[in-house]
Amino acid sequence: MKRDQNKRFRSVRSRVDEICERYRICKIKLDNLNNQILNSEVDNEKLNHYRNYVCTIELILKCLDPEDAALIRNIGLHKVPTAELGYSASTYYTHYRKAATTFLKYLSA
Repeated sequence: MKRDQNKRFRSVRSRVDEICERYRICKIKLDNLNNQILNSEVDNEKLNHYRNYVCTIELILKCLDPEDAALIRNIGLHKVPTAELGYSASTYYTHYRKAATTFLKYLSA
């Protein structure tokens, strides 16, 4: 049973990590496309795509419980090491699993 739980946790964490990585990439591209000095020709379709993705993720984080949103932000978006979060391993696992699962539910709805 423990092995199956770990496998599901890795799967959920992997999916959240992919989403957060895409968020960071879209955020950087959005910042670069908005910069008229770096990019004189702005492709509005690309700009809207990146803006929509970033806004969607930020809206989902606003809808989550504040502790869950903080975990997703710290671990997924800001890459804070888990040791610096102040949780024991079991508490981190429980809280992050709940936060990540809820986060993914908002994306799939």
